[in-house]
Order: sequence, then structure tokens, then C-alpha cells
Amino acid sequence: MPVPTPGEEALALALEVPTGFEIEFNIKGTVIDGELHRPVNRYNYGDILGRVPGWQSGNDPGDNAEMRSERPTPLGEQFDRLRAFCEWTDEAMSRDNVGLRMTHGKNRSCHVHINRNPSLGRAVNVEHFVEAWLAMRDEAYQLCADLGRLDVYWCKRLSDDDLDGGIAYYGKCRELERSNHFQTLELRIWDSTSDADLLLRRAEFLQRLIATSIQMELDVEAAAHARAEHNAEVADQARERLRAADEQAWATLGQLALPSIPPPYTQEVHHAPYATV
Repeated sequence: MPVPTPGEEALALALEVPTGFEIEFNIKGTVIDGELHRPVNRYNYGDILGRVPGWQSGNDPGDNAEMRSERPTPLGEQFDRLRAFCEWTDEAMSRDNVGLRMTHGKNRSCHVHINRNPSLGRAVNVEHFVEAWLAMRDEAYQLCADLGRLDVYWCKRLSDDDLDGGIAYYGKCRELERSNHFQTLELRIWDSTSDADLLLRRAEFLQRLIATSIQMELDVEAAAHARAEHNAEVADQARERLRAADEQAWATLGQLALPSIPPPYTQEVHHAPYATV
């Protein structure tokens, strides 16, 4: 189903939507600090290699490290934060005193949470967002670093069965999930990478995707406003016709020849004089 092309207003509003990135990777190695050799793993890499502004170092339930947005962040601010993550990665891997191995791959993920709760900031409409995703997801697939990602169990393609009950709920392990805990829609299709160009192109796609769903909302609001204006105009026209008809009726009534009404019948009454005794 075709979707509207977002205008400048929708593209600007999309940058205000709070988002959160999660980038998984495997990291192992040793940092040499003088005579001290410090093993680096998914638990301590943030302490040893340093923090990244806007990011929180953590790990996932598997064997991966995971960098996460430290808070819900407007999409417009994520571009600089993605650059900072890649700069941190490049610096960590290029140190002379670091013997590290950082791997990504199709089985490690880059997830994005997109706010759907208006009380937490500008939010996407779930139905409009899913409609936009279904129309645009083939483009998103091309932004995978490894197209083998499309066959991974953890991000299976949304099917008609997933959408049968409406857009209210999707099962786990789908390319797009509804998170009740975070009050977000979670986009799960992309694999992990530290390629700055690829991450920025993903952010640009997200802007257009979110903007397309916002444009749908703007179009609905514009149509409702147009209907309200049309209804008001129709009501004004109806009132004007009634007023004109009323004036015409009174004018016609004033031109009618009314029948003459004779004066009421009167009879002079003669009273006999009082009798005299």
C-alpha cells in the first residue's frame, strides 16, 4: 500500500522523537598498562577503555557486550552519538597497548527503540508506523551489514499472522516488536556494526520512516479539519437559506390583500322613561 512522502514539517518532527540504540559486539583481549596486563571482557570494557558520552556500557544475556543509549534521546541528537561510538571503537582498536578483538556479525544486533508514549515526548502512532514499516522495510533490509541477518531467528519478518489481531501486539523475535516495558516500538532487523557511514544511513532511514508515519497523522488531521470547515460552511449556507426563506415569507405575507371586516353590529337601545306614580 502506498504511503505519503513526508514533507519538511514531518521530517523536522521526526527528529524530536525519543529513541534508544543498542549495539551488541563481542570484545576480548588484554590492555597492557606498564607491567600490568588487564584482561578485557564484556563486563569491564567500559571501565578499562573509557566511557562514551551519551552511551552506557553493559552486556546482554548472552556472551556479548552491549552499548546502549544512556537515556531516551531525540533522534536528531543520535547522529553525533553514533559518530562518538564509532570514534571510541576506532580508538580502542588502534591503541598500541591494547590487544583487543571486537567482532560484530549477523548474530549480533543493532536494535532501535522508538517512543510511542506521548507522555514521554513526541511519539509515533503505532498503526501508522507499522503501515510505514511494511511499505519501506525492503529499503531497511539493504542497510544490513550482512544480508544473512535476514535469516536470523531473532528478527523474523512480520507476517500476516502477526498482524491478524490488529497492530496491538507482535510476538517476540520479530523484526519489529512492541515493547510494553519501555513503551516503545523496537526495530530489531539490523545487525551490529561500527561502520559510521552505515550507522548514519540507518539513522537517516529512521528519520524518513518516522516522518512517513507522522505525515500520515498530519494528513488525517488536515482531512478532519477540512471536513469540519466544510460542515461549518454547509451549516452557514443552510442558516442563510432559512433566513432568506423566512424573509420571503414575511414579505409575501405583507403583500396579501386581507378581507375587510365589517364593524361589529350595534343597535341603539331606547329606554322607556321611568313611570311616574
